[in-house]
Amino acid sequence: MGRKHKHEEHGNHERWVISYADMVTLLFALFVVLYALGEVKLKKLKQLKQSLAFAFSFEGEGKTDEDGIYDRGESGGDLIEGIPLLTAQNGEMVEYLLDQLPAEYEQMTGKSIEIQLLNDQVTFKGNLSAFFNPAGSPSQDLIKVDVEQWLQKLVENSTGISSKIRVIIHAPRRQMGKGPDGKSVFSSDLCMQRLRQVHRLLPLLRKVTEQMVTTEFKTMDRAEYAGKPGTWEDQGTIAFAFSN
Repeated sequence: MGRKHKHEEHGNHERWVISYADMVTLLFALFVVLYALGEVKLKKLKQLKQSLAFAFSFEGEGKTDEDGIYDRGESGGDLIEGIPLLTAQNGEMVEYLLDQLPAEYEQMTGKSIEIQLLNDQVTFKGNLSAFFNPAGSPSQDLIKVDVEQWLQKLVENSTGISSKIRVIIHAPRRQMGKGPDGKSVFSSDLCMQRLRQVHRLLPLLRKVTEQMVTTEFKTMDRAEYAGKPGTWEDQGTIAFAFSN
């Protein structure tokens, strides 16, 4: 009886298809993960932070609840939701903006500066009389020298957390006298000169371009300044708002 001839097994030349399919699947998973990481969900990040803090029994960034800038701000409320542009940046820079610079301003001018935190914007607001030389002086449209140095530090540090700068003067529109042509001169005219001066100054600072800066003048309602002490410059304010 003859022996059966045993045929040699042919090699599988299509194994690469399986490896290729596995590689495509892994690449797809990778891009899905990258996309998910690229979409920042502030509330989810906050929940993650709280879960980690609970699991490892620590709070904040090595600071107390009262001092931790990542947990609470001077105005109260939670900064991680209220101002995402701040929480994403260097903590020391934010602390310098919200603490040390206002303290320097108060030492120079004898007046406090108001800090407003709203959505993705931080605003520093002070009296016109503390920022500018008094009306009627030869340099009435110029910022005081000490305040200009403080403003330079404020703007240059804030450019690390913002890309837009708004300068708003809010003041009464009062008659200041007559011009050379006999026409009435109002405080709003001087405010516009001051705004133009600030608009020329800011782009000269580091990291600031002319396109980043916008200016605005708002007339105060009579109810906002009636009965308040001081001149219209004491009652009027100038605000620097930084946002993305």
